[in-house]
Amino acid sequence: MLAAPIPAILGREPLVARRDPSPYETLETAFGLLTSGLDPLSPDGRLIGHGLPAHPIPLDELRSMLLHPSMSFAARDAAVAELARLARHDRGAAMVGLARVLLPGLRRLTTPTSTAAGSHRTRVGRPSDTRSRTASV
Repeated sequence: MLAAPIPAILGREPLVARRDPSPYETLETAFGLLTSGLDPLSPDGRLIGHGLPAHPIPLDELRSMLLHPSMSFAARDAAVAELARLARHDRGAAMVGLARVLLPGLRRLTTPTSTAAGSHRTRVGRPSDTRSRTASV
């Protein structure tokens, strides 16, 4: 006769290592919920202007448009301004949507980087003064 595993005897599941999701992963999950279903979060392209479609644009599509290299900085700025306006007014879902659209930039700011020449970047993404002076000599 085989003995029952101890966790079954104690009425508990076996202990396993669990990793809490990062804030970025949590934001991705919430964004996925906001952009799926029958009524996804969709800012109005007419309010953004700058050549964007003149109808409600699902936020995941807008995010893809804004990340495309052909998108002008003026259009990106207008879209972020409209998303910020929505986030201030509606809070909740619009705030999560704004944060997710800004996530690529946030990741660049918070991820340590270094160049092949060895110049380290500061927290805001600019080369540190000491390193950039020595690298340019």
